[in-house]
Amino acid sequence: MKNTIEKYFIAFGYLSLPNIGMIKLEKKDAILENGIWEAPNETIVFENINEQPSKHFYAYVADALSISTDQAILKYEQLITDLISSGDFILGSLGLFQIRNQNVIFTSNYNSADFYASLHIETVQNIDGNNNQIHAKKDNWFVWAIVIAVAATIAILIKNYI
Repeated sequence: MKNTIEKYFIAFGYLSLPNIGMIKLEKKDAILENGIWEAPNETIVFENINEQPSKHFYAYVADALSISTDQAILKYEQLITDLISSGDFILGSLGLFQIRNQNVIFTSNYNSADFYASLHIETVQNIDGNNNQIHAKKDNWFVWAIVIAVAATIAILIKNYI
């Protein structure tokens, strides 16, 4: 069951744990700054919100375990009850929950720096085999664009009127 709810979190980026809280994946996109692509940052954040899981969650669990939705609800509620009574529990590779005096402390096992790294981008010059810089002629491109447009227009007119 823990494996199934961990897969749900990975697929959808959030997981509601009744009477405990909710964990969700927060993402910060990669940005280009001063020639360096800063790596994206992803963190798993715990919020102390008592929210019930959605019908979609229970349908996902029921489908993954090949059981009915009602059985999935009962199994999930039993799992949450067991986790709360144990005090400290690990939820797969997502992190560690510690319950102390009705307070929940979440320690994430996920570090996005293990998967993403910043990239330094340098400018590249076009050079040939003799290390001479290549100068491409780009001053006549608009002439070719006009020639192609006129040829295409003529082809369309011939096709429609002949």
